[in-house]
Amino acid sequence: MKVLVICRPLPGTSPNAMAPYLAAEATELRKLQASGVLLEAFSPGKPGAVLIFEVVDLPEATRIAEDLPLHNARQIGRASCRERV
Repeated sequence: MKVLVICRPLPGTSPNAMAPYLAAEATELRKLQASGVLLEAFSPGKPGAVLIFEVVDLPEATRIAEDLPLHNARQIGRASCRERV
């Protein structure tokens, strides 16, 4: 199932606060892409991202998104996951 994942920064988060986690985030996204989970990734030109995952179900997409370094560092809030039709 293709799932649209919207990752938004938490209120009060700044690009400077996110900076220490960006390398780890990029590494994890590359791993997801190599494994076939991450199909596409878009940046709105400011903090946050729109990702498209290929997963079994919505709970799997949420779990993967919430395991990313920026989420674990409390820089990105709970991911919004929707089935992509």
